[in-house]
Amino acid sequence: MGKCPYAKPSFLGVRCEVISNVVNPAKHNCLNDKYVECEIFKKRDEFLGERQGKGTRGGKPDCRRCLFYSELTGRCVKLGVKVEDPTKPPCKGKEFKEATQ
Repeated sequence: MGKCPYAKPSFLGVRCEVISNVVNPAKHNCLNDKYVECEIFKKRDEFLGERQGKGTRGGKPDCRRCLFYSELTGRCVKLGVKVEDPTKPPCKGKEFKEATQ
């Protein structure tokens, strides 16, 4: 018996890590092999991409506001690469983590 890799136990039932919310496991088939038929699971890349961009201006990541960007060296510390244009992250926002001041 398989279960959705994004389903996590919660006090209220099952928390879906894709949408960061509690869902009805019977409706979404979280706890059985049919989870691949779930609409959330089918669109997981779209949902996770939107969530990755949260906290960014206009939904676009900017290296200058990323925790992994070093203004001193102009490099992405996480990827270990030189960043030519901070408005166009080499990770395309997949590794973006908002730096707090």
